[in-house]
Amino acid sequence: MKLKQNIESLIKLSDDSWNIIESSFTMKSFCKGELLLSEGQICKFVAFNIDGIIREYFYHGGTDTTSDFIFQDSFFSAYSSFVNQTPSKVYLEALTDSQVLVMDYQTKQKLFETVPEWDRLARKITEQHYSAKEQRTNMLASMTAEEKYNELLDYSNPEIIKKIPLKHIASYLGITPETLSRVRKRV
Repeated sequence: MKLKQNIESLIKLSDDSWNIIESSFTMKSFCKGELLLSEGQICKFVAFNIDGIIREYFYHGGTDTTSDFIFQDSFFSAYSSFVNQTPSKVYLEALTDSQVLVMDYQTKQKLFETVPEWDRLARKITEQHYSAKEQRTNMLASMTAEEKYNELLDYSNPEIIKKIPLKHIASYLGITPETLSRVRKRV
């Protein structure tokens, strides 16, 4: 039901189209700490997070850097790897036990031929994804540590944030764990 609500907030689907899309996803469960994708693997799925928190991260110079958190009711993938079918530069990890609806690459491609609204839906999801990435880039470049933390709290539920290790939050915000501790005391 969450998937349908999310999709219908973007476009209106015929019943036939919804039935085809719904049957194209498979439910998968991931345990806390389990990797959905590793660097170097080709991402063969696009997913919708039903429940849980997924972390996207990469290694650079031996440092683990969080590039995104995927909360419930969100589509996600290692986008460049998925679209181009090339090795991923990122890892996707379940930070909590998670329930995810998954669609494989071939199925997604077939939907362009079988579901009239799929092209428009895929474009809208891509636009949302790109917009979120741009906002994150702007946040990192232009906000203070406190503003970044408040932005994260505004974007997600503060109770959910408590489930994320502080080192990952600090990495995501582009600040040190010590700076994050000071910000949290002020906020």
